[in-house]
Amino acid sequence: MNNQTNWIKILSGFASDSKWKIMLSILLSIISVFSGLVPYWAVFKIILMMINNTYTINSIMVYIFIALIAYISQVCCFGASTMLSHITAYEILSEIRKKLAQKLMRLPLGVVESKKIGELKNIFVDKVETIELPLAHMIPEVIGNLLLSAAIFLYIMLIDWRMASALLVTIPISIFAFKKVMSGFNETYAEQMKSNNYMNSAIVEFIEGIEVIKTFNQSQSSYKKYKDAVDNYKIHTLNWFKNTWGYMNLGASVLPSTFLGILPVGMYLISINQLNYAEFFLCIVLSLGVVAPIKNFTNYVNHLKSIQYALTEVNQILSLEELVLSTKFKKPQHYEIAFNNVGFSYNKDKDDLVFKHLSFTVPENNFTAIVGASGSGKSTIAKLISRYWDVTSGEITIGGINIKDIESKQLNDLVGFVGQDNFLLNLT
Repeated sequence: MNNQTNWIKILSGFASDSKWKIMLSILLSIISVFSGLVPYWAVFKIILMMINNTYTINSIMVYIFIALIAYISQVCCFGASTMLSHITAYEILSEIRKKLAQKLMRLPLGVVESKKIGELKNIFVDKVETIELPLAHMIPEVIGNLLLSAAIFLYIMLIDWRMASALLVTIPISIFAFKKVMSGFNETYAEQMKSNNYMNSAIVEFIEGIEVIKTFNQSQSSYKKYKDAVDNYKIHTLNWFKNTWGYMNLGASVLPSTFLGILPVGMYLISINQLNYAEFFLCIVLSLGVVAPIKNFTNYVNHLKSIQYALTEVNQILSLEELVLSTKFKKPQHYEIAFNNVGFSYNKDKDDLVFKHLSFTVPENNFTAIVGASGSGKSTIAKLISRYWDVTSGEITIGGINIKDIESKQLNDLVGFVGQDNFLLNLT
């Protein structure tokens, strides 16, 4: 429940400027649903008049006109509701992507560099895009579908409560089947998303690096990583489907079979003169429309999970610690670099420091070499000077000024860094 509440809260934050569109979309969807019931009522009235031989051409035309107006209202309201929900969905997607881009600009470059390009592309493009389809359709369709089912059931209840009860005869078996389908859903879906993320990262990295792969004749090993990622995703997907196909087919077959209860109960009630043929016919027609919306709703369960996981990953990026910017920038008067009792940890854990109590001075106008074994932290020390990350303890100064108090643009002008593994942003 907490996870569900969290992702709904996150989504609400992105939709703060579109709430009136969402509410209007829901209202139009509700109007569309109830307008869709009116033609059934009109047909019922016409059949009832014919059975009782009380019809006239004018009375039939009145009900046809009412049904036509209601149908036009249903189509127009549903179209407007869907249009508003799509506009809202893309506004939310735009807001998410803009906030992600703004966040990356404020993150330490070391944090950005630690993310694989495939992972970032997957979040920015694919994961965010998965929110659109369910969001654009769930607002009008899910609410409308559930209300439609409830309204039809209540209407049949008004006709005869026994017919309404007969309508539910397939529900227990369907619940059992869908419960089996959902068994272990969270764990399986998490593994599926993990496999999907790995595959996307492998594909993007393979395509982005194809020139280097060909140049250094690494195509065989690189293609193997790509192939293994795709095969891993295929295995996860097929195993999931194989475990749920049987129960899914059972539920999908039994749930719509409303005639199993409606027909025998209806015929019995007619035989004892407690239900007329017009009411029986109307119950049969309405029963066809009560289960389909519920079945459609079950299709959105997977979409709900995709929204949850996408927003969780988006929130993980947005929750990363940003570079602390000073409110009063200072300009160095000379360029001596000094490490004063510096300690550093990649995860900000003071008990897991890469190095600690590091102090040394790099005089200006001199060449200084840092010598040490592989993995001893030489590159990390150099990157700290350009604020790839912030130090965990102590301070680094240039010209006696803490680098945190030097404006980012000025610091970039002062410090240049060329690493062993180049990381170039697009258009640089």
